[in-house]
Amino acid sequence: MPRPCAPRFSSKSRAARIPRRSRPASATFSALPTAGVKPFAACFGCLSSGDLPLCFQFSGTVFYQDQDGALQVSPISWDKEARFRLPLKVWKALMDEHYPNSVWLAIGRDTFDRLYEFKVREGIPTWDQAIERALASVRETVRS
Repeated sequence: MPRPCAPRFSSKSRAARIPRRSRPASATFSALPTAGVKPFAACFGCLSSGDLPLCFQFSGTVFYQDQDGALQVSPISWDKEARFRLPLKVWKALMDEHYPNSVWLAIGRDTFDRLYEFKVREGIPTWDQAIERALASVRETVRS
């Protein structure tokens, strides 16, 4: 069972009180790893409405300037989390914009390795073409 997210940052949180204009544009943070997103993308495709409950986990350090321009440093504890409900229609629009006419397909590592070897051996440039050729060979085998 997934653990629930901790409450959002409060207005009393030190980082939350920093005006946006005083935060450095070059601040660094850990981005959401895309490898973990792909399996969920397949699940989102079967939904027709509603929101996607997301939980972002934070840790690290925030560097900012105070009102006098002095550099300030605040740690972000490893247990800081924030919840966000992403409307499904926004997720689908994002996927349609960046991956038009595409779906995510989760396959086993051994299956991927065999498909990759086939793609390289046959000199096939795209994954779509590799799968189409593999399917065509299966259709011809069935017809024979």
